[in-house]
Amino acid sequence: MDINKIKAALSKAVDVVEFAPNESHRRAKSNFWSYFTNNESLPPTSVTLSTASKYCGDKRITEWWSISGFEAWFSNKDEFKQRVEFLADLALDQLYALIKDPETGAASKVAAIRMIMDVGQKMAAKAPKEDTIETKIAKMSKTELEAFIRAGVSKLIPDTLETPKGELL
Repeated sequence: MDINKIKAALSKAVDVVEFAPNESHRRAKSNFWSYFTNNESLPPTSVTLSTASKYCGDKRITEWWSISGFEAWFSNKDEFKQRVEFLADLALDQLYALIKDPETGAASKVAAIRMIMDVGQKMAAKAPKEDTIETKIAKMSKTELEAFIRAGVSKLIPDTLETPKGELL
């Protein structure tokens, strides 16, 4: 077999194989994109090796940059969202299978249905908690607080004496 044909075939095979990042690659990419999120700096419109080296926190980036598929993967700032969307789609398929399976217990089915309804925002929103009396009192102005106390005292002692100015004795 001709060595040039083997090289050509290997070259084509390498182009077909998708880049699979390892933990170090993911950490460097995470550091890079987190920098722009946490510092409220605008992310670059295109990622270069120079920019990646400056913000990723890993000197090995220069080695990795030449790996086929690495640059495209590293530059994709939406990869996380895309992966979550993909996994959510798979999760919905599994929840569907769980709900339809006659072997699944009722409690598990209800939990799966609730999860889907909640994520899909199909359930009524929970009513906001009412402020406690302590919270209400803390929010009152001096005048409101005096009126609140006056009303409370008059309920406790109906014939409360007041001065002509409306102050309690």
